[in-house]
Amino acid sequence: MCNNRFVFRKSNICVIVLVSAFLWLCLLHFNIGVFEGKILWNNSQQINSNLNEPIVTENVPAINLEKEDFEPAASQYENPKFFPFMKAMRTVDNNSDPCGGRYVYVYDLPSRFNEDIVKECERNQKWLAMCKFTMNGGFGPPLKNTEGVFSDHGWYATDQFNVEVIFYNRIKRYECLTNDSSMAAAFYVPFYLGFDFARYITGFNTSIRDASSFELVEWLQNRDEWKIMNGKDHFLVASRPTWDFRRKTDEDNDWGNKFLFLPAARNMSILLIESSPYHSNDFAIPYPTYFHPSKDSEVFDWQDRMRKTERKWLFSFAGAPRPGDPNSIRSLLIDQCNNSRVGRLLECGSDERKCHSPSNVMKMFQSSDFCLQPEGDSSTRRSAFDSILAGCIPVFFHPGFDAARYLWGCNVSARDTASLDLVDWLQERDE
Repeated sequence: MCNNRFVFRKSNICVIVLVSAFLWLCLLHFNIGVFEGKILWNNSQQINSNLNEPIVTENVPAINLEKEDFEPAASQYENPKFFPFMKAMRTVDNNSDPCGGRYVYVYDLPSRFNEDIVKECERNQKWLAMCKFTMNGGFGPPLKNTEGVFSDHGWYATDQFNVEVIFYNRIKRYECLTNDSSMAAAFYVPFYLGFDFARYITGFNTSIRDASSFELVEWLQNRDEWKIMNGKDHFLVASRPTWDFRRKTDEDNDWGNKFLFLPAARNMSILLIESSPYHSNDFAIPYPTYFHPSKDSEVFDWQDRMRKTERKWLFSFAGAPRPGDPNSIRSLLIDQCNNSRVGRLLECGSDERKCHSPSNVMKMFQSSDFCLQPEGDSSTRRSAFDSILAGCIPVFFHPGFDAARYLWGCNVSARDTASLDLVDWLQERDE
């Protein structure tokens, strides 16, 4: 029995040795062929090992490699396919063109996607309050400086959800617009996504809420400009938080529409007043404030005034409690402001007109060192940008309001921010 096992093992060893020897011979033969300039198992021809001589094949003409600036040989690649975006890329190298690489093509969308939506506010009672805020290119009505809170020019009663109208009217004056889509570095889609959301916010099923989104996508995908890069060079501005456009189900009681979940929308860059940290095509832009200067000097004058302003309050808060939200700290902040000698409160619960008055809000912020900014309807709120405008340091209580989200509008680094448990600090002062 033992001898049989030994014979079996010996025969196996012999087979392994023979196979290994054969593989090594093949490998050695291949290496020798390469060093000799030969290609093994080629049915057509061998490549000449002398690199100073032209390579000759049946289909490709000879190329003289000794020539320093040789021209491509005439072949099937003599006229390469011209990609439409090449023209746009070449404008970058044109030093005589100040708009090289900066051209933007604005789609002429059917009016049902923008202007008609705004006009609808006149026919819909739910929208009636928004009508006045769409005037003056989206800035709203001018503010009167009766209390001396504002500067003399550039102040408007701007609604926080009007950035779509503002941007569309401003980009019409952009110096590098083009009607030649082949020169464009970016394509702007002027769809009023936020306004479309707002008009169907309640009382409508998901089919109605999604209808304009599906129509827009179908319209875009039939355009040649879209087909070039499948929409990846397109962008859209929306005046709502990203969560309003990310409905996860088709249940009628679920919130918002699902535009941002559509495959075509995922290819576009979306500029919103609050972005998602989980989606790379979301980009946060600041909420619009009341101040819209037309000259640099107006900005500098306002900054100088805010630096010199006397601030008699250590901290302040403008807002209403959220009794239905167990995670909200607003009630605590309101109590602290009411019971503190260095705190100031602009109560919005009993009379919302107080907080809807730009003069009341800006007056309090201008007289405060720190402005408390708990969560709003989402993790960000317009009040934070009003406080910055007033020279008041915003204090955030939620990691969702991360300055890193607003890289395009806020040049803030980690060393420019401070972190503390302000709730505990306020409670200690109260004790």
